[in-house]
Amino acid sequence: MQVRLAHATAPRPLCGRGAVSLWGRSSALALPAVLAAALASYLVFHPAVRGIPALFWTFVVASGGLLAWTVALWESCRRTGRTLVLDLALRRPHGIQILAQGTLIAWWGWFVRPVYEFVPFIAAQLLLAFALEALFALTRRGRHAVGFGPVPVVFSLNLFLWFHFQWFFFQLAMVALVYVGKEFIRRHVAGVSRHIFNPSAFALAIAAVALIVTGQTGITQGEEIARSQFVPPHIFLVIFLVALPGQLLFGVAAMTMPAVLVIFGYAGSVRGMDVARRAVAESAWPWLDGSPGGQPMLDERGRPQQELAAPHDAPSTITPGPTTPIHASPSGLGGAGSSRLRNEGSPERASGPFTVWF
Repeated sequence: MQVRLAHATAPRPLCGRGAVSLWGRSSALALPAVLAAALASYLVFHPAVRGIPALFWTFVVASGGLLAWTVALWESCRRTGRTLVLDLALRRPHGIQILAQGTLIAWWGWFVRPVYEFVPFIAAQLLLAFALEALFALTRRGRHAVGFGPVPVVFSLNLFLWFHFQWFFFQLAMVALVYVGKEFIRRHVAGVSRHIFNPSAFALAIAAVALIVTGQTGITQGEEIARSQFVPPHIFLVIFLVALPGQLLFGVAAMTMPAVLVIFGYAGSVRGMDVARRAVAESAWPWLDGSPGGQPMLDERGRPQQELAAPHDAPSTITPGPTTPIHASPSGLGGAGSSRLRNEGSPERASGPFTVWF
């Protein structure tokens, strides 16, 4: 058995001479069949899947669809004598992406506990992604390069958007959309067929537009995800550090670093102008107070405006204002504030009931 790490060159089969036999013990179709069976195991072993009818039938349809496709392809190959080939293609960019995104998810989940609780469903999306990639390749080309490509794609999807369990079908549909776009929206560059769009960005863009147009953003956890990603300390520094190896190794730092410096420079200049404006407003320079002749600006009672905010002018009692219903999310969005997200379970880690977030 010969295995070679593939970089720019085409991958080679696992078996040095020829294909992985459809009829042999290393059948190419065993891969999607095993992945479909693993996805179906959620129907038995995961309590949330068993307890939520919509989620249960989502996994029935997904695993059943994969198995049906595998059986149909097997029957087609049996009738036509077609041989299917499995290759092994481990590429360094995928490893760098997995390390960066995995570190970011781990850091995020350490402080926002529902992220770790959602990991089994990220794994389910990975099973579907690996199976779809294999089935598309084997069906259309008769050859599939097994690698870690689906992992960064699924990680990217889950850093931005989760659907509630009642609508989890659309989460898996996003994964399917990734490979539909990758397989069918392509162009030829220097005689090589390449997909046009970033796979995960393509699926996220279509999902986002559909949700906004239909006004159904509430079936997702998009807002909760966006807010919870500010909970972990030093999140921007973590993002910068985990992304830096890829930037340096693949020669794109020269393009992205100026953009980062411009953003930081702009933010610093805005902050500096704000500080200067506050200093001017709080100063006693008469020629900057905007009144004729440099005299203090007075209110209708003849008092300097600075006195309006004096402590003795504050009301002695606080009148209760309108209340906001407490949000059901453990992130504490709404009238409850963010104390639960930060303090439940332990002071530095967010927690909450599994079924509430999803």
